[in-house]
Parts: sequence; C-alpha cells; structure tokens
Amino acid sequence: MTDAERVVALSLMQRSLEKAWTVASLAERVLMSRSGFVARFTQLVGQPPMKYLTTCRMRKVIPR
Repeated sequence: MTDAERVVALSLMQRSLEKAWTVASLAERVLMSRSGFVARFTQLVGQPPMKYLTTCRMRKVIPR
C-alpha cells in the first residue's frame, strides 16, 4: 500500500461513514487483496481497517 492508496482508503471511510464498508470493498478500491490490505493498513495506521472505521463512526456520534 502506497501513501496515495492509504489516503484513498482513509478518505473513503471518513467521507462515507454511513456506507456499509467491508474489507473486500475497501481493498478493491485500492486494488489490493483483502489480506494484503488489512496487513498494510494495520502496519501504517496502527489498527485494522474495520476497527479504524468503527472508531471514526463512534467519534462522529459521541461528542468529546
């Protein structure tokens, strides 16, 4: 996963939190296999993509 692919994946999730994203749909958007996407995303972001997405969704609905 390149920096550009990471930005695309993060942007897709953050702009469309209501969408029913799956690992497969995100990996497809950045032209990666599911396992490769999860491994690289986790390495770069520090948490798996679905956990990151859940965290983003929670931050949107729970005020700080």
